[in-house]
Formats: sequence, structure tokens, C-alpha cells
Amino acid sequence: MLDNPTFRRLTRNTLSIYLSFIVRKCSALLLGIVIIRISSKADFGLYCLSLFLIELGIRLAVFGSNILIVRDISANLPGAGPLVRNTFAWRILASLLIYPVIVAIGFSIAQSSLLPWVLAVMGIGMVMEIIADLFFSVVQGIERVDMFALAEGTYNLVGLCIGLVALYLGFGIKGVAVAYCFRSLTALIWGMVICLGRKDDIKPLWNTGAIWELLKRSAPIGSTQLLTLVYLGSGMTALQYFSGVDAVGSFAASMKIFEGCTALGMLTMVAAFPTISRLRTTSTDELRKTAGFLIRFFCWAGIPLSLLVALNSQRVLFFLFGPELLNCWYPLFILMLAVPLSLNYGLIERLAYAASDQKRVLQVRLVSIIISIIILIALVRSCDYMAPAIAVLFAESAMFLMLLPKWSTYVPGLGYLRTAMPAAVLSLIAISPFAITGTLFDIRSSIMFTVIYCVMALAFVLSTRPTRKLVQPAGGPVK
Repeated sequence: MLDNPTFRRLTRNTLSIYLSFIVRKCSALLLGIVIIRISSKADFGLYCLSLFLIELGIRLAVFGSNILIVRDISANLPGAGPLVRNTFAWRILASLLIYPVIVAIGFSIAQSSLLPWVLAVMGIGMVMEIIADLFFSVVQGIERVDMFALAEGTYNLVGLCIGLVALYLGFGIKGVAVAYCFRSLTALIWGMVICLGRKDDIKPLWNTGAIWELLKRSAPIGSTQLLTLVYLGSGMTALQYFSGVDAVGSFAASMKIFEGCTALGMLTMVAAFPTISRLRTTSTDELRKTAGFLIRFFCWAGIPLSLLVALNSQRVLFFLFGPELLNCWYPLFILMLAVPLSLNYGLIERLAYAASDQKRVLQVRLVSIIISIIILIALVRSCDYMAPAIAVLFAESAMFLMLLPKWSTYVPGLGYLRTAMPAAVLSLIAISPFAITGTLFDIRSSIMFTVIYCVMALAFVLSTRPTRKLVQPAGGPVK
């Protein structure tokens, strides 16, 4: 069991980031539903494509510096202060250079003037979010992820409220773009207020040599983040090019649900990464206990969740997005099979960053994106919106398998398969009667599966719990 201070800190940060995630994803989901119902599936596809391009710009400007800031501050490494200030200067310069490029990309791929207009407005919010992320990285580095979560929940609610008002007043996607700007402005104000409250001296430092060293250090991480975004967004981009925004909308709904499920791992690692970085330098035994706890959590929760959503994918899409996407459930079924792999890969990726092995992560991500693009190009014409889902499943499998041998290297004494296997086996046993007969497509069968799985899991935990033996004192048996 983890020591009490570590467990309390990890629990506080994780629960707070989960609550923030619920607010953020529910806000994005509700906004997407309203866009589809009030505007159209094509407008929803255009909005998702715009978000992808804006996120690409943010990743370019951040370029892995967020990981360095969190790691160096949490591990109390020397030079963390100048690193933050040089990063501030780089982000100002990068955001000003990236903004016109994003708008130009919109003009080059757009079939109308609406996409460039939306990107031009959302790009203003992009610049503010790039700076806000710097302040939030500092907050995470001191292991106050709960403060970051509070801010994130607040600014996402602001964006949702303004976006819904704009849609109901008839401003359409243009109004949603303006709402994104107000959301980013709220994020920037929150980040500044938190850091100023702690009296942190965060000002840009224009040291060309130091900025260049920063970029060299962050290059493997930044490149990996960019490849991740390209890998996740390449499907929508290919569909836009070959089939149009209607196909993008058919796939984007399933992708949003997939991202929501895999965010369970991403959010947990946002909360746990500062603690993991600290334990890497202070206690190998506590690091092993923490990593083992996270593996069990991802497997015991993630595997049954993915199976339930996969076998109820048609019902889930109908419930969330209405009848327009009723026959577009195939991508969601395929994507959910990749969720457990994605959760566990997210953990080992952060363990690699804590061990300063970011180059290996870059190599793995590069191989996976090559696999993904090859499959996507080969299948997009014949399989339409199913092709990106198939590409994601193969890429996630490749990444997980390539880093599987490194678990014991990053966490000495940890046996991954021994830790993860029970949850996988019990999930397959619990699902097999329903999957074979094809009956897990109603609420009653889903509840039955959940009950069977929970009973089996409880029995396993009780049967493997170590027993305590009564130690007799030297004077004889206890009377």
C-alpha cells in the first residue's frame, strides 16, 4: 500500500482532475449534440476539424515544454525557474508565428470561406490558451493539480454557456468560435491569478541560447505530442479530403466517445505525473507500488468499460446524438477495443518521461503513426469512415506491444503481465456468454455482465488477500 501522504496527494489530484474532466467532456459533448441538432452533422464535422487544427497549433507552440516544467519543478531540479521564463518567451514568439499559418491552412483545404473565418477567430483563443498552459504547468509541478482542475472546470463551463447562447440565437458555428475565445480568455485569467497568488515571478526571459537548449531538450516530447495529434486527427483530415465533412461528422462522434474513455488514462497521468517524477528520484519502492496501483486501476476499470460500450455502441450513439448517427456505430465498436491498450500505454509513456527516455517514446510514436497512415490510405476509399477506426486500433496495439518489454526497466521489480492479467481474464470470462449469443445489446444484459464481473472481481481480491498470522509473544501463547 502507498504511504499515506503519497496516497492522499494522488487521490486528491486524481479525483479533482476527474471532476474537471466530467465538466469538460460533458460541456464538449453537450455542445456537439446541440450543433448537430440545431445546425447539421456537416457543421459538427467542420467544428471538429477546426478544433483539430487549433490543437495542432497549440502543440507546436508548447512543444513538450509542459512536461519539462512539471518534471523539473516536481523533482526540485536546479534551473526550473529560468526554464519557466525562457519557455514563456518561446511561447509568445511561437504563437505569433503559428497563428497565420493555421489560417492559411484553413484557406487551402476549405470548400467555403466559413472554415478560414472560424479558424481566424479561434486562433485568437489559441494564443491565449498557449500562455495559460504555461501557468497551469507551474501549478501542476508543485503537485496542486486540484487548483488546475478547478480552473479547467470553470473556463469550460464559460465556453459552454456562451456557445449554447450563440447557437440558440442563430449565430451558428461563428458564434461557437467566439465562445471558444472567451473560454480561452477565462483560462488565461485563471492561470495568472493562481500564480500571482503564489507570488511566482513568471516573466518572459529572452535568452536565445537558453531557448535553443530548451527546444533541444523538449524536441522528443514535443515531436511525440505532435505525432499523437496528427495520428488522432489524420482520420478526420483524410475523410474531409476524400469524402467531405458529412463523413467527418459520421466518424467524429465515435472518436469523441473514444477520446472521452481514453481520457481516463490521460487525466490520471496528469494527476500522477508530478508524484511519479518525484518518486523516481526519492523512492523506487514507492514508485513500484504507485505504478502497480495504476495498472490495476486501468485494467480493472478500463477493460469492462470498453467491452460494455463496444457491444452497446449503436445504443450509445443513438442516445447521445439521435437517429442521424444510428447506423454509424461500427467505428465506435472498433475504437473501444483499443481503449485498454491506450490506458496502459499512457502510463508507461509517462514513466518513460520520468526516466528521461523520451527519445524511445518518440520512436514508438513515429512507427505507430506510419502504421496508421498506411492503413488509413489503403482503406479510406473502400471503408469510408470505418478506415480511421481500424487504423487507430492497429496503431494502439503496436505502441503497447513495442513498449511492453520496458515496464521492468522504468519500474524495477514490476511485473506488468502478472499485475494486469487477472482483470483481462475475468472480463473475458464475464462477457463470453453474452458475446457468444449476441445478447449484450440491451440494458438488462449489460447490468448482468456488470454484476457477474464485480462478483468475480470481489472473489478474486478476497482470495488473494494476504492473511495475517498472530505472532505469539516470547512468554507463551496469548491468554
